[in-house]
Amino acid sequence: MKLLLTSTGWATDAIKQAFLSLLSKPPQVCSILLIACIESPQEQEWTEMEKEELHSMGIEKISVYNLLEEKAPAKTTADVLCVCGGNTFVYLDRLRKTGMDQMIKQAVTSNQSVYVGISAGSIIAGPDIEIGGWGSLGDPNEIDLQNLQGFGLTGTTIFPHYTPVQEQEVKEFQARVSYPIVTLTDDEALKIVDDHQETISL
Repeated sequence: MKLLLTSTGWATDAIKQAFLSLLSKPPQVCSILLIACIESPQEQEWTEMEKEELHSMGIEKISVYNLLEEKAPAKTTADVLCVCGGNTFVYLDRLRKTGMDQMIKQAVTSNQSVYVGISAGSIIAGPDIEIGGWGSLGDPNEIDLQNLQGFGLTGTTIFPHYTPVQEQEVKEFQARVSYPIVTLTDDEALKIVDDHQETISL
């Protein structure tokens, strides 16, 4: 499996290079599916910004799937699947209700597709999403989602948008769980290839 877990996507040249190193073919012929909840002009703008970052790396075959639609395709031929950011609980709920969760897991575990996570998308790749609502800046679970199990593509959970003032919050959460936590600033990413993990930073 190949994963790139980030806070804010392709924020630095180092993260862009790490992403390109995961591709099995030249970027000009790679296809990517951006998976997002697009309900407002701001969310549409964020999606367009991600597309611009991809264009800057030479990727032109970009499709977008809005998780607010009712049903996902049964399978995908995309070389890269990117789950974008937003409320972690809403994203996981919509991934399940559309059936996109099963499609993603099948494509990534079979090495058909590279998985890229942005914020919520990075958390969802792990064992569970409880950390998404943790701390002073955590997402509210306004939909009262009970099943917090993530995709389990990695046994590590991500704490995105980390700053040093959150150090104690992370320590308190780590004391509650048995799996490892990796904190990522907005300029960092975690690159995973099978059992090997590498933190990408400036």
